[in-house]
Amino acid sequence: MKDIKAHQSSILSDEIVRIIAGKSDYTHLVTHGCLSVSGFTKALNEKYETKGLPKIKGTLGLSRTSHLYALVRELKLRVQDIDDNTLDYYKQVITEATVLVKAGENKRAIRLVKNRVIAPHRALVAIAAGVSMPNPDYWLFTDRQLLDLASGVSSLSALKNHYCTLHAHLKGRELETQYLLENPEAINNFYIDAEGRRFFSYPEVVTANYLRLNNIEHISQYQVPNLAEGTSPRQADFFLPGANLLIEISQNHDRGTGTRKGRYVERMAAKKAQYADAGYNAVFINTEPFFKSLGFDVKAFTESLKQVLCDLRIGSKTNYPIDDLGYTNNEEKHLLVSLPLNELVAFLETQGVDGLATLKNNFHFYLEALNLRNDAEKIFEHFTALGKRNRQKKTKAHMKSRDEIYASLDEVKSFMREHGISSQKQWFAFAPRHKEKLKEARIPAALPPVYTRLGTWQGWGALWPEPLKTG
Repeated sequence: MKDIKAHQSSILSDEIVRIIAGKSDYTHLVTHGCLSVSGFTKALNEKYETKGLPKIKGTLGLSRTSHLYALVRELKLRVQDIDDNTLDYYKQVITEATVLVKAGENKRAIRLVKNRVIAPHRALVAIAAGVSMPNPDYWLFTDRQLLDLASGVSSLSALKNHYCTLHAHLKGRELETQYLLENPEAINNFYIDAEGRRFFSYPEVVTANYLRLNNIEHISQYQVPNLAEGTSPRQADFFLPGANLLIEISQNHDRGTGTRKGRYVERMAAKKAQYADAGYNAVFINTEPFFKSLGFDVKAFTESLKQVLCDLRIGSKTNYPIDDLGYTNNEEKHLLVSLPLNELVAFLETQGVDGLATLKNNFHFYLEALNLRNDAEKIFEHFTALGKRNRQKKTKAHMKSRDEIYASLDEVKSFMREHGISSQKQWFAFAPRHKEKLKEARIPAALPPVYTRLGTWQGWGALWPEPLKTG
């Protein structure tokens, strides 16, 4: 893949050099003095095809292709004769247009720019003056301007679906990470409701908000008791004690094909049967129809939820503000991306992260946010070292507690005398055959390492009865 990207970049770079040097005719790629990126894409693909390289797909293909983006932008600026002096040249126009924009007269500002600025420069001057053009040319926007436009968009999915051109340019300039750092609420791998409970899908947090706003008693992430013996533990999304009702919120309910879908259907059927056998009412709500191009349809989903509860004679209402029904507390996400390193590790440790394994296994939902940070490696190094220290402490504590149960060396000597053991050979023959006796006497089979660790080992000879002195 790296070789393909390098080859594509090399061909593009060579073509730009040829255009700048006047060795390649590019006039057919220019419309009203502006480079036609779609036309250039087509011309570039013809060259890639002859070289057996993958073609750039779609009208936004070059916009979202990061390894080609800077080269295309450079060509566009050169073709349209945009240099450091361009904005200075139009300084008066920018001033006048800015005044009109601030006065709320954007249409007059557009006419001013069109009348006073040549076509290749209009988009750039409009950007500088804050004029909202019908079809903004994002190639001429600064990184900061693109990020400001994306600010407040709820997720990368929303950017892709509803602001596809803006998202393509963010992707092409490799600004997606920066967008998430500046908009951590768009990190959608966990959600926290008004009561501080953690959920791992947006429909779940909406359901929690809905039940809370309607004062319906419920328990989230409910460990279901009374399942048949031998059944794997089950955790339902919600339990309503007053109705003995389990609610499962599912996605991809009817999607997929083949073996994967078959297994999913089997699991669902097994879960339904187990809940029924345990005496529970249970409903499974498919959320897939409520995911739209603009995001999750909170109103339609809660209307559906209301009907489900109504069928079970549980009254509820939906006339709550969307902001309340869809509320999620994003403070934790902001902390994860913004805290200085020392404060972040302190925060994570207070949450219960005591090593890298704990972070990956029990707090895996933090990883997406942490991986966005430029000090991510230092965070993981800290918890790798912390985990090692904690394991060493636990090992030492375990060894100490274990050592405290061993018999004293004097008791070992008495044991030797009691059983007539007076040599290493006799001990090595005795120990494997009398493990229970050793366990009862609290004596290890391997004597030297244990009593060396305890600081009382004096050598094998000290264990045997001293020979009687004669004469």
